[in-house]
Amino acid sequence: DYDFASVDKILPLMLESIKEYDNSQLLNVCKNRIKISKFTIVEQLMQFIKDNHFTEMSDEIFTRLQQKNQAFEVFHLTKTILSFDNPEDKIKVINTLKVNQKDWDWGNWSGSMRKLLRAYDIEFD
Repeated sequence: DYDFASVDKILPLMLESIKEYDNSQLLNVCKNRIKISKFTIVEQLMQFIKDNHFTEMSDEIFTRLQQKNQAFEVFHLTKTILSFDNPEDKIKVINTLKVNQKDWDWGNWSGSMRKLLRAYDIEFD
C-alpha cells in the first residue's frame, strides 16, 4: 500500500521504476534532481543514492553542498557523501562545511550535524 500524498513519497517509487525500466537514464535523472530538489525531496534522493552506492554522484553532491541550502539539506547531502567513505571526499566536505558553517550550525541542526561528523571522526569548533 503506497502513500501518494506528497512528492517525497512518490520520488523513491519513481526512481525505482526508472531503475527497473530505463536504467540507462537513472544517473542523469539523479544528477538533475540533485540540482533542483528541495527539503524532504533531498532526503529521499540522498537515501536512494546512498542505498545504490552511486559514488559517481560525488561531484554533483559537492556542487550542491557549496550552494546556499537549508540545514536539513546540508545534513543529508553531507551524510550521503561521507557514506561513500572516500578520504578525498572527507577533506572536501570539511572544507565546504567550514565555509558554509552558518548554514548548518544553528538550532537543533547544530547537534545533529556534529553527531554525524563525529561518527566520521570530524570535529568542528
